[in-house]
Order: sequence, then C-alpha cells, then structure tokens
Amino acid sequence: MGFIAEINRVIFGPALFFGVFGAGAFLAARTRFFILRRPAAIVKALFSKSGEPGAVSPFAAACTALAGTLGVGNIVGVSTAVAAGGAGALFWMWVSAAAAAVLKYSEVALGIKYRVRKNREWHGGAPYYIKNAAGMPRAAAVFAALCVAASFTLGNAVQIRAAAQSARIAAGIPPVATGAATAVFCLAVTFGGIKRIASFTSRAVPVLSAVFVVIALAVIGARAQRIPEIMAQIVRSAFTPEAGAGGAAGIIVSRAVRYGMARGLGSNEAGCGTAPTAHAAARTASGADQGVWGIAEVFVDTVVLCTLCGLMILVNGTGDAGEGVAPVIEAARGVFGAAAAPLVCVCIYFFALSTILCWSYYGTEAVAFLTPSKRAKAVYLSLFFAACVPFSAVGTEFLWQLSDLSVGAMTALNVAVLCARSGEIARMTRDRFK
Repeated sequence: MGFIAEINRVIFGPALFFGVFGAGAFLAARTRFFILRRPAAIVKALFSKSGEPGAVSPFAAACTALAGTLGVGNIVGVSTAVAAGGAGALFWMWVSAAAAAVLKYSEVALGIKYRVRKNREWHGGAPYYIKNAAGMPRAAAVFAALCVAASFTLGNAVQIRAAAQSARIAAGIPPVATGAATAVFCLAVTFGGIKRIASFTSRAVPVLSAVFVVIALAVIGARAQRIPEIMAQIVRSAFTPEAGAGGAAGIIVSRAVRYGMARGLGSNEAGCGTAPTAHAAARTASGADQGVWGIAEVFVDTVVLCTLCGLMILVNGTGDAGEGVAPVIEAARGVFGAAAAPLVCVCIYFFALSTILCWSYYGTEAVAFLTPSKRAKAVYLSLFFAACVPFSAVGTEFLWQLSDLSVGAMTALNVAVLCARSGEIARMTRDRFK
C-alpha cells in the first residue's frame, strides 16, 4: 500500500488540482463564458424538449449522475474544509464550482454527441468520445478498465462502509446485515437497466436533497442572527493562507470520502468522465442542452448542499467537534436533540445507496464497452453486489488508495481530451447559445 500511496501523493498533489482548475478556466474562455453571459438561455435549455428517442428523460439522467456525487463527501468534505481553514475555505469551494461547472458541461455535451445506439438503447460516456472523437481506442479501453476498477472501490466499498456505519449508529443494525440487504435491493433495481435505476434516482435524489436542505435550514434558522457575521467572516478570511489551504483540503477530502480520493478535484465529480455515461441515455438531440444539466448538478452539489452544510457548522461553531460527520451531527443536535444522529445517518445511508446504484451502472457500461458479451455484464453485476457484504465490515484504507490511483488516471486522461476537443465544444456551445 505504501508504494501506491506514494504514487498517489505525486499524482494527487497540487499539480493535478490546479491542472483541472486551469482546464476549467481554459474551457470557460473557449466557450466565451456563456454560463455568465447567458443565464436565461441556460435555464430555458433545462426545459427544452426533443423528439429524440431515449431510455430516460434529461432530468432523470441528471438525477442518476447526481446520485454519484451527493452525500458523504458533501458532509465530511465541508467539515474538513472548515476545520482546516475556517470560514474562508467555503469561499474557495465556491470558486472551484465555477471551473467545475464548465468541465461538467463539456464532458456531458461530448458524451451526447458521440454516444452510440445498440439494441434500441443509447450508450455513451468518456470511452466513446476518447475513441471516436480523439481517435484513441487503446486509451478508451484503459479508461473503461479503470472505471470498472473504480466501481468496486470508490463506487462500492467506500459507500457501503459508510452506509453500514450509518445503519449501525441509527438503528443498531450489524454491518454485514446492511451489506446483504443493500446488495439484494440494488441487484433487483440494477437488473432492470437504466430505466429502473433512473426511476429510483429521479425520486430518491430530490427527496434526499430536500430532506437535507430542510434539516440544514432548520439548524441555520435557529441561529439566523449570526448569518451576516458569518458571511462577512467568509469574505474577510477567504484570502488568508489558512483559508486557501483549508479550501484545498476540503476539496481533497470531500473527494476522498465520497470516492476514496485523497487529493484534489472537487466535490462534484467534474472532469472524472463518469457522469456522461448516465447522461448518454437521455432523450435529447442536443449535447449542449444536456450539458446544461451538468451545470445544474454542480450548482446543487457544491453551491447549495456544500454551502448549507458549511453554514450549519459555522453558525453553531462546531467545526472542532470531531472528524467526519461529527461537526454536522453536533450542529443539528441543538435543534433536533437526540434525533440529530439518526436523521443525519439516514440521509447518509440513502445517499450512499444511490451512489452504489449509480456506479453499478457506470461499471456495467464500461464492461459493455470492453466486450459485447452479455454474460460478462451478468458476472460483473453479481460480483459487484456480492462484494457489498464483505466490504460493509472491513476497513477501506487500501481500497481508498486504489481508488485514488484509478480515478486520478481517469481524470487526467479525460481532462486532456476535453482540452484537445475544446474547439468542438466551443462550436456546439456557440451554435446553441448564439
């Protein structure tokens, strides 16, 4: 593990984080900062309709992709940011969202353009545009293989462990029992394909997000008189060295907890190249229109949920209450009392459940890209969900290190392709948002 950790220390150092951030700035310039210039047109594009056949609606596809980014990382990542850098760290998470939004838009737009139709269903994602747009079939195969590996580690082990711990805290359920029950439920949903997964996530994700928002607003509202003071503190302390370091740490750890990442890249999966897989199934003929849903994902994940989580901690001064989810539970305790821990833990469990479902689909699509064998898909799903049982009860340190390696390589490859195809992305954007 030490060898892998050393590789990750190099790969996931400041260079990759600033490289991804710089790529976002570059793509924003190539698209003429349309996100800032055309907000009304972007909102209108969210509700555009297309007669293009597809498995799911654009909204359902976005919910499926969003299921892979919400949850544990938002809570633990922001807790770490505030503990490490104080209030100013929240400012730098907002800055990261600006670059992340255009990255997510770009990869989703390319994913729609280069998706392919097989057996009356759309299939797409980063492997398809790496192969067909960039002309790199071997690199596309490597990306797909890394995605399969990452699905077992960051998409399964880290998530089921968090879910099992939450179930034990909230209801005293043994971790192995949680793993087995989760595996059976997810297997039943996943074998229904993208339609059934999207049906679940399009209902679960809005409800889960709304529940967490209500909890956060109740906690923040109880100490609303401190909000002006906290907002001033965020701006005032944003440009201190401690705040910058804390913001980077929060970004790093949010990725670490949610995906097993130990370095950089933000709390919203932008640049990783997985989200286009879910969006490829959408009923739309416009990559730019569907890309706008990617922007919405970043807004919900980072601007809304991360901000509310950070304000919960700051207005209650619980940033030093412990590690992980402890500062959030302690902040909620003032309003919800003994119910705070079960409430937060139930949210974590269902966020983790949605993430497992989302990543099982990513892995299935990666397997399908590598081989047309239906048996390979069935074997993958069987192994993926069988792994939920042992993963629920074992430590995940080594698996986190493997996740760091696979996701870092995926991100580096995907972001390089996005920059190489920046002219094409700019044309798609210009044609749609004239």
